[in-house]
Amino acid sequence: MDSLKEKLIWQELKVSRGCKFLSIIILLIICCGFSLYYHMVMKICTVATHLFYIPIVISAIWWKRKGLIIPLFLGFFLIVSHHVFIHDIAPSPDYLRVIMFLTVGIITVILREQLALAERTMAREREKLRYLTHRLSKSEEIHKMQIAAGLHDSVGPQLSAAKIMLHTHKTKSGKENTYLFDKVIDCIDTSIVEIREMIFELSPKVLYELGLEAAVESLIESYKKKTSLNFRYECSEHSFNLNKNSRSILFRAIRELLLNIDKHAQAQNVYIKIENMQEKLTITIEDDGIGFNAPKTLMNEKYVDCFGLFSIRQQLLDINGYLFIESNIGSGTKVTLTCPITSNENNERDNKHDDKHSYSRKSYCNV
Repeated sequence: MDSLKEKLIWQELKVSRGCKFLSIIILLIICCGFSLYYHMVMKICTVATHLFYIPIVISAIWWKRKGLIIPLFLGFFLIVSHHVFIHDIAPSPDYLRVIMFLTVGIITVILREQLALAERTMAREREKLRYLTHRLSKSEEIHKMQIAAGLHDSVGPQLSAAKIMLHTHKTKSGKENTYLFDKVIDCIDTSIVEIREMIFELSPKVLYELGLEAAVESLIESYKKKTSLNFRYECSEHSFNLNKNSRSILFRAIRELLLNIDKHAQAQNVYIKIENMQEKLTITIEDDGIGFNAPKTLMNEKYVDCFGLFSIRQQLLDINGYLFIESNIGSGTKVTLTCPITSNENNERDNKHDDKHSYSRKSYCNV
């Protein structure tokens, strides 16, 4: 089915209208020539029937219902040739051939129309899925920002005030209560640190104030404290013309990929590079972990952990970007994220955007 679909798409896109007409005309001349040769020269009813089906099927694929004119023409020509040159032989075999021509043409048209309908339905569903993913991502980002603002403006100041009051009472209390005050103050300090980390995870302020490269540096520092991973970070520039939406999508993608490395890769070293390549922002994340068979693992419906990567792919499509992963078992994983550097705030994905997410033995993108 996929092979047939690719051939049909190639024919529709690559073969010009003039070439189509020329091809059909040449095939019709050959078929008519055979009919005249067998009827007029050989004086027999036999013709090269299988040759006739070639223009019939091709015309039905190219022009659908309009292509049925080809089997009608061939059938009419065959009957006229029969009655003109071999009228003394019963025409029933040629009438049967005409019926077969029309049957094959009609069946091919029906199959072609059904295939076109299925393609349009799949395209609509794919657009709906991308739209819903985009809306979900935007809603999630707004919700996270609201939670982060609440933690920063409410819980954080209250804990800081409680810490100050405890310090004040500690100086006034006796030595027997000093240990208890110290314990409570340590708990508050720990809570403040955890809240700050939660705020950064939910909505990193540095991302919107200082840019993507600074936010990635903060993310790396956070992972250095929590994990034993060794990071090497390179950034070709310190000023990328990215809008708020693009920065947010790329940062979430990097964070999701680092989370996967920490959770699954069993890696020791991680290399991150951000660079400007032909007016496109290219982010490379590479690790020396155990790697995996990308197509087999990520196309497995039971592998639910792929949703994060699927979400990254859909969000990158919204900013005309793409995701590409190379991985082999035992040789680590390399992920490349790409998006245009100059993008508008209201940037929407072009409906004609080439879907560059594909996978092979060594790589995948179509999650």
